[in-house]
Amino acid sequence: MLDSISVQGFRGFAKRTEIRFDRPRHYDFNEGLIKNGRVNHALLYGPNGCGKSSLTEAIIDIQVNRNLVRGKISLPPGNPLSFLNGDGAKEAVFRYEFSFGEGKRLVYEYGKPSPFEVSCEKMEVNGEVVLDKRGASVECSIPGTENINFQAISPQVSAFFSLANFLSFPHDSLYGQLVDFVDRMLLLRPLPNEEGSRPRLEDMADEIARDGRIKGLEQFLRDKAGIILPLEEGPVRDLSGRKLRTVAARFKGRSIDLTEIASTGTKALIALFYWKRRSPDLSFLLVDGFDAPYHYAVAREIVGLINESKKFQSLLTTHNTDLMSNLIARPDCIFLMDCEKVEALSELTGKEIREVHNLAKIYKGGGFGGAPAD
Repeated sequence: MLDSISVQGFRGFAKRTEIRFDRPRHYDFNEGLIKNGRVNHALLYGPNGCGKSSLTEAIIDIQVNRNLVRGKISLPPGNPLSFLNGDGAKEAVFRYEFSFGEGKRLVYEYGKPSPFEVSCEKMEVNGEVVLDKRGASVECSIPGTENINFQAISPQVSAFFSLANFLSFPHDSLYGQLVDFVDRMLLLRPLPNEEGSRPRLEDMADEIARDGRIKGLEQFLRDKAGIILPLEEGPVRDLSGRKLRTVAARFKGRSIDLTEIASTGTKALIALFYWKRRSPDLSFLLVDGFDAPYHYAVAREIVGLINESKKFQSLLTTHNTDLMSNLIARPDCIFLMDCEKVEALSELTGKEIREVHNLAKIYKGGGFGGAPAD
């Protein structure tokens, strides 16, 4: 699991900013939000421009490094031109702390002068340095790397993920678990057809139809949003030479392609239904502004749906204070962010917080310090 991440020199983070998931309190409600002493599902609040989106991009940056080594086309989220902080940062520094069973604590830190170049890199296991890369110089004591020619590794990419390609670490090893965790991270934007998003809504509909899940989608829309709309498979669609199956909404007079008539919120629900099936394969789900297309009641349903999973961690950014509730969350799983820091509600007050307390009311009244979110 991811214990924490800190970042400095990246986008708006001129100073070191950290979010920690390994400091839960001993609340006796919503205990399913905590796993192995770590926050498993979290909500992140903060005013516009404080860096919530940038923080999600920082968390997923480690996967960008992995994909660059594998030769996959993986553009970092956001604008590459604003990768470095504008106050004179020479490189962005990312530091991740992980726990992978048996008390093993792995710390992975690296610096990047650009989105596509790893200039330095260090890995520690239980406080012992096992990898130290500075430019073309690499010192490594990871088992199995004794005969590796590090001169053959490009000084501009991650040495660790290059090793992962050469050695294929066993899945049950500490390093194999790290690679597996990174491969299964997902940053999800609320709308599937936003620029650069993959897959697009038409591809999702195609897969839903091919998997015979159209009726499942119909029930999902009805149960989660009260959308009563009979669905069926529509005609095959030719999109840029590709034959795609379609999902159609059935009306009295005719059927219409669902992707053509769906509202913004319905499109977001289709995307969530699509990714829900993949959730057992995820390690960490990041959803930036997840509830922007949703009615507040639907947003609550979605949070509840995600909170049910024990198989992955999640962090959802939001402005919806209706979700700031002990009914679906708890104070150590709700984080507030400003331009200086990120802290859980439980760390922002010296008073005891009980299940019956109205967190949103306390927040809006300034009980957790600072101004409320927009």
